Amino acid sequence: MGELANTFSWSYSRHGMFSECLRKYWLSYYGSWGGWGRGASERSRELYLMKNLTSTAMWLGTVVHDVAEGALKARALGETPWVERAVELGLERARRDIADSKAGRYRENPKKQPGFQEHYYEEPEPDWDAELAEIERQIHNLFGHPIFRRMMDVPERILEVEILRSVPIEGVPVWVKLDALMQSNEGGVVIVDWKTGRDHDDASIAQQLGIYGIYAVQLREVPVEKVQALHVNLRHNTHTIHPVTAALVAESREFVARSAEAMRAGLSDRERNVAPESGYPMLPDGDERCARCRFRRDCGRG
Repeated sequence: MGELANTFSWSYSRHGMFSECLRKYWLSYYGSWGGWGRGASERSRELYLMKNLTSTAMWLGTVVHDVAEGALKARALGETPWVERAVELGLERARRDIADSKAGRYRENPKKQPGFQEHYYEEPEPDWDAELAEIERQIHNLFGHPIFRRMMDVPERILEVEILRSVPIEGVPVWVKLDALMQSNEGGVVIVDWKTGRDHDDASIAQQLGIYGIYAVQLREVPVEKVQALHVNLRHNTHTIHPVTAALVAESREFVARSAEAMRAGLSDRERNVAPESGYPMLPDGDERCARCRFRRDCGRG
């Protein structure tokens, strides 16, 4: 088997990191590349470990998303998940993640074993009881939400749940993973996106859902007028409908093309996707974003 090539692709999370900090972007997509291999340098191996560290907020979202995914997939197979068992499984997994991270097991397999930044950087730990209580609350919100209840009532309409796919947009491979895709009453589709964080910008969410809309139109071959999208905020127990229109789809295509071109502008070899570290500077000293960055040790800021 040949060496795995670091080919260029685009995702909404990649765009977010590129916009936040160029050095963080380089460390995540280039500096850490190959850090899983036996022949990796000490630095790339450590960067790969840092890349896979998680924040408490990200981890909480992963736990709740995984509970939703498991329940929907079980329902599609004819099972009837109930909230008490879902809470039990979610909390069991959460407690195991915390214990494994404290024990440093993430160093054995950073991709598979969760590692909290607090444990890696030996910082004060979060209030785990409060985090567990929030996980339980959001799982109850999930099972009690009318959108989720409707999905559980018509499992035959579940088309896909958390499947990573690539869709070409303006010549760029774009990775998308829909939390859920449902068949609508009108023969179209409904894109469902779970949100668990404290702050979400509606414009950014609409932009992300517009890219999901391209996937539905292009790969699912659904007419754009029959594509609906909504996000469900499980922290605040609300949901918002985001219209998917031909104009939004066109705007999303242009957005991806502009973003991808900006990312490629710093490459020294576009064909081989080679990016020199010197072209991706750090944020200015004292920037508050550095304090919570998983790569801050490599930058000498943590």
